[in-house]
Amino acid sequence: MPQEGPNQPHDHPYTYQTLRSSAVVDSFIAGVSNSGEQMLRDTKPRESLPHALKIFVRWSIGLTLASWLEAIVAHLRGLPKPYSWPYYWTSGDRFFDFEGFQERFAHFSEGTFFSHKYGPFPYPAPLVLCYRFLFALWGQRPHSIRIFFAFCGIAFFIAIFIFYLALRKRGISKKNSMSFLAATAIFSYPAYFILQRGNIEIFVWVAMAGMAAALSRKALRWTAFFLGVAIAFKWYPVLFCGIFLYRDRLKYIAISAITAVGTTFGAAFLVGPTTLIALKETQIGMRLFLEFFTLHYKELGYDHSFFAAIKVLAHAFHPNVEHLLSRYMLCAAVAATFLYFARIRRLSMLTQFIVLSLLAVTLPPTSYDYTLLELYFAWGFYALYLIDSRNLERHIHADAWTMFWFAMAFTPQGYVILRGVRFGAEVRMIALSALLYLFLRYPLYEAIITQTSDELV
Repeated sequence: MPQEGPNQPHDHPYTYQTLRSSAVVDSFIAGVSNSGEQMLRDTKPRESLPHALKIFVRWSIGLTLASWLEAIVAHLRGLPKPYSWPYYWTSGDRFFDFEGFQERFAHFSEGTFFSHKYGPFPYPAPLVLCYRFLFALWGQRPHSIRIFFAFCGIAFFIAIFIFYLALRKRGISKKNSMSFLAATAIFSYPAYFILQRGNIEIFVWVAMAGMAAALSRKALRWTAFFLGVAIAFKWYPVLFCGIFLYRDRLKYIAISAITAVGTTFGAAFLVGPTTLIALKETQIGMRLFLEFFTLHYKELGYDHSFFAAIKVLAHAFHPNVEHLLSRYMLCAAVAATFLYFARIRRLSMLTQFIVLSLLAVTLPPTSYDYTLLELYFAWGFYALYLIDSRNLERHIHADAWTMFWFAMAFTPQGYVILRGVRFGAEVRMIALSALLYLFLRYPLYEAIITQTSDELV
């Protein structure tokens, strides 16, 4: 056990061991552990929400209404995009990420599936099968869209219901729990964005949900398995392997790698016409995506990556940013590696998960606002942490500011437009950077430096 330090909970009547195993993130899936339930019974938890969570709700509502108001005024004045209806109700963009592939999947069984006449297909083979699943049930619009909405609705409902149970287990009243979750869901820009565009990111989110659920139960083998599935879908979750970069956890990296490779090759075999052709064509599609979107300045309004901010600064001097991409990738890899070994790996697993979640949605050269949905797991863990800490009468540094920046990241910022270019994503990038600083500056359970495989926080 670490020695008591300035942040050690030795001044509270509960022991350090009780706090360490308290239910801060013990069960995002099932509520609380036995030790957490005992803690809540002993401390008589309050039924109200912590002040920081109330701040999150107020700012989420206020910022979203401000974006809606700007869009309505612009629409009534007859202003064009992006001033008029920039996000939710732009009819020309509705379900574009889904319906844009409908003609291609009508020829799924034919050799023309990978034909370039349909445009690039920027996803790996496992997501090809996910699309195939949706189109195969009912291949014609609006039936396929209804299946997509039903799938999203079921996934969101399960997550919200599980979080509701976690709040109730911690003593939050039914009214406060329901109103808090209703406001969070109604004013969730990332969720609306996925639904409005019909984006396949929902499958990545489901895999990440499995990972977060397994991690909350300290089931590291299942955590590694779901992480491998998520990596097979998209590569950016590979950053979460940092959770396993300890001598006694390296085997879990192997599990993730085997799962990712097996899922990719298995999906490529099913996609066909041969495994090699499927792998080659999906790689070509992802490369074309890089050329068409990552290197284009016009996609800034939805891209909250660090590289998007570099494009903003570089565009004034040189409109072609292709020469910057390789340098950015090298610098990002070096900086992330240094930050991990100098700071991140010394933090609790809970703090590591949150920090790596932030890096996963900012470090890639392109990170559209769909990916913010994965950040809700970090937000949820932190919200439960605040409730448990409040019940233990523990002071949390900068909790109100942290929830303010979460609200900034989860709202549209549609009114941030300059000379016909959206910069709402760049505002969200600033919010994500602020969150990254706060969690590195004020880690959760800072006194825990070394970790073993049975410790979560």
